[in-house]
Amino acid sequence: MSPPTSSPRPERAIPTSTTYLTGLRGFLSLAVVNSHLTPMIILGYDRLSLPATSPRNYAGARQSRSVLSIPLVASCIKRWSRFTVPGLKLLYSGSPAVAMFFCISGYLASRSYVRYVQRREVGSVGLTKEDREGDGVAHEASLPECNPREIKQKQRSSHDHSWLSKWTPSLFHRPVRLLLLSALSMVPTFICTKLGLISPLVPQAHGIVSLERAYRFGLDNFALFPTQLPSWLAQSLDLLQNSLKLVYVMSSSSDADIIISYNPVLWTVRHDLRAWLVLVAMQGALLGVKKSWRLFLIGTTGIVSMGSGSMPIPLFLGGWAIAELHHAEDRKCEMMIREPKRQDYGGHRRYALGGSQRSAISFFLLGTGLYFMSYPTWQPQRAPQFALIRSLNIAPRSWHSLGALLTLYSLRDVSSIRRLFEMRIAQFLGRYSFSIYLTHVIILATLGPAAFERVWKMTGYRSTPAFVAGFGIAYIAVMAGVLGTAATWRAFVEEPSRKAVAWLYKMASIEP
Repeated sequence: MSPPTSSPRPERAIPTSTTYLTGLRGFLSLAVVNSHLTPMIILGYDRLSLPATSPRNYAGARQSRSVLSIPLVASCIKRWSRFTVPGLKLLYSGSPAVAMFFCISGYLASRSYVRYVQRREVGSVGLTKEDREGDGVAHEASLPECNPREIKQKQRSSHDHSWLSKWTPSLFHRPVRLLLLSALSMVPTFICTKLGLISPLVPQAHGIVSLERAYRFGLDNFALFPTQLPSWLAQSLDLLQNSLKLVYVMSSSSDADIIISYNPVLWTVRHDLRAWLVLVAMQGALLGVKKSWRLFLIGTTGIVSMGSGSMPIPLFLGGWAIAELHHAEDRKCEMMIREPKRQDYGGHRRYALGGSQRSAISFFLLGTGLYFMSYPTWQPQRAPQFALIRSLNIAPRSWHSLGALLTLYSLRDVSSIRRLFEMRIAQFLGRYSFSIYLTHVIILATLGPAAFERVWKMTGYRSTPAFVAGFGIAYIAVMAGVLGTAATWRAFVEEPSRKAVAWLYKMASIEP
């Protein structure tokens, strides 16, 4: 029987869309909200379960007790290992979600750059090397008569202008829009603080000042909120002082300098802008460098940044490296589709990696990444699922960063998981992810404890079924408030801000 005359084509389709990343961002924003929900649950439970013999303060209300004396907290500490199940822990962990946000931002900011650099390397506009060998002759014949060097220069200059016309506005739009929205997100906290709806004295009331940070359970975050000042003018000046912290992007990265009391989550925006500026500067510097050297310099810079204690910069650079690797894989896939059979120097056929094998490897890498991202930051010695990697004595955030990079690299090729993030509900959450991130803290701080207290008062909290039912109802109510606020914020603040920044750039631009 004669051997087959053609080789099998790659089974794997080329997923060029990044729609799934939008859905992933939506779920990550919910994970951040859940991570900040713990102190609200504790406060609501504590208000309801205080004993009648509790001492009263000067206003007549019973004083709060130490957080370690709250039965709910004591029970969770005793059963902590149940909350460290890999994968499940990602539903309420903030550190892995933030690491994933940084990776996605670096990846999306690098995709068009990688495509542009690859086209410069082959020296044509939108044509691959195979296109130039075949249809490129007809393309060049349609140009005016000139020598090949002039043809290549015209092609490159036209593509340079096309790409730069899209890239340069982003250098203005992104930082200005981030800074503007971050500054505006402080206004609700400013109003609530002046009206006395937020108290920064919660840590003192619950006796956590003398406790280790690991046993404060997020209640110390209330101390980050601003204090109520005697006049609106003084409060406004304090708001302005906090807003100016956003501008000093390249200043010291210590926690004391980064904390912005009117919206404590804005420390990530400063890190994001700093890492993005480093990314853009490196992309400009390596514009004419080969891919192998680019990857080498990306890895070297990332390692140096990790040594200096900065994780966002390596994560942004890791997203860039993943964009380079994804683009190279797509190029190989395209070549195999066009030219499925090849002969190497030994006469043996060589095939691209099949779709089933590729999916299996990606699924393994995805599982490993999710496992690393689930590494607990609090008492990892009580999590038996991580006994193997705990002996390596690596910081939890380093595991989260490595897991985020593996997850981003492999998720694209695991179609069954990718489709979950392409569903309508995921896309809905993704569109509002940044609005959720900016506005959720003030909603949780003002409405969260009261919602859990009132619902548990109606359903009861002493039996497990009553506690779970009350928790579910209160959680849905709080999430509805968060999503409603995010939708309002996007419609009346985020979209007008985007249009205002675009108008400002158009007015300042030298191009018509």
